[in-house]
Amino acid sequence: MLNEWIQSLMKRHSHDRTIIGIDGLGGSGKTTLAQSIQRELLDGSRQTVLIHLDDHIVPSSHRYHTGMPQWREYYELQWEVIGLKSTLFDFLTSPHLLFHVPFYDKHTDRIIQKQLDVQEDAVVLVEGVFLQRPEWIEYFDAVIFVDCPFHTRKGRVPSRDGYLGDEAAILKAYETRYWPAEDYYMDTIRPKEQATICYRQNEWRDYPCEN
Repeated sequence: MLNEWIQSLMKRHSHDRTIIGIDGLGGSGKTTLAQSIQRELLDGSRQTVLIHLDDHIVPSSHRYHTGMPQWREYYELQWEVIGLKSTLFDFLTSPHLLFHVPFYDKHTDRIIQKQLDVQEDAVVLVEGVFLQRPEWIEYFDAVIFVDCPFHTRKGRVPSRDGYLGDEAAILKAYETRYWPAEDYYMDTIRPKEQATICYRQNEWRDYPCEN
């Protein structure tokens, strides 16, 4: 059903870029779903481009130890929310075929510029958390929200964020920084209701959002 929905969306935008957002909370399976969709579309006639929002965060000095609560640092400072409108999203929705985009280099903790080649009728998949912010939502032709129970996402935390330390340190980081920001997003933006379609990854089926 999800593949049929995507094919129908592509047909409606057959001569233009199709921009699909894949939204969801941390550990919900956004990247896995995005990569699966990309593989399904690679055999088609249109270019498929996958963009990971986490490739476009800011250097650590801009998002840590700012004096703000940690969860607000994550929600408000992890990305240049307004800046990405002009440095990424405006390009994706423009006729440009080649453009340079800021990427975060985790090895040097610096921003580098990389060239993107995006054909005029490409299908662009953008996956990441907090995609349905008011500043970004207008750029998407459709948004999939990957819905996953909290206990499932929590169980994935120790194996995916080892750079934060041992399991106790990882859980503390999530309790003070990541989960409160996600709660704020769910309460204020209501992304499940705003998305075009919800995908319940743990059950491997999709279903309409609560619009």
